[in-house]
Amino acid sequence: MTTRAAVAVPLPLAPAVLGGVIPLEIPVSATQVVPVPEYEAR
Repeated sequence: MTTRAAVAVPLPLAPAVLGGVIPLEIPVSATQVVPVPEYEAR
């Protein structure tokens, strides 16, 4: 099973006027892969 998560984190205290010059958000993402048993007693 694969799980993915992504979010854009805004830079704190960055003036909006800088938005045309530099990105005001930093993308953060994570991926996790976990093996799942094919046969499992329940």
